[in-house]
Formats: sequence, C-alpha cells, structure tokens
Amino acid sequence: MTEVRIFRKNGKIEAIEVEGHTGFDEYGKDIVCAALSTIIQVVDVGLKEVLKYSCYNRKQDKAGGFMGIYLQKDENCEKAQILLETAAKSFKAIEEGYGNYVKVREVAHSDD
Repeated sequence: MTEVRIFRKNGKIEAIEVEGHTGFDEYGKDIVCAALSTIIQVVDVGLKEVLKYSCYNRKQDKAGGFMGIYLQKDENCEKAQILLETAAKSFKAIEEGYGNYVKVREVAHSDD
C-alpha cells in the first residue's frame, strides 16, 4: 500500500510525502503507482521549471518508493499552494477509486 501524507500548517500545505508501493500490479504494470508518481513529479516540475521556485526541497528514494516535497518555511510560495492543493485533491480522487492500495492522510497543526 502507498501512503500519501499531506502536512498542513494554518490550512496551507507545507509538505507532501508519497511512500510505499501500491501492490496493485507487478512492477512496470502498476497503473495506480504510476498515477501517484506522476502527480508528485508534476508538482516537482511545476515548482522548479514553471514557477522557477527555489523555495522547496525534494527528497527521493526510488528503491524505497518514497518522494517528498517540502516548502521552506521562510519563503513566500503562494503560487505553490495551487499546485499542492491540486495534487492533494488528485491523490484523494485516486484513493476513492483504489482505497485498498492508497491511503491519504492529512496532518494538520497551527502556529502556537
């Protein structure tokens, strides 16, 4: 199963992590895994190549089935929220259809 974690602070997404292999089908034929991977990669390309943002970090472990996008706290990345919210809704739509293979979890906290 793949777990998608969406981290929010004061309602805004500050990170998204995708971890694990779905097990929907064998490697190279797993359409669910491919869809999840595409979404997180689109966010990465959108931030880097389209918005030209440097206000985020990316971590990836292909063998372990992990990719994370992390906004830097000190930067103003308002346009990034559009990409991140679109990704969050896309992950949830996949979970609706393939809930046995994908779990989306929101982690929220606020400034104290």
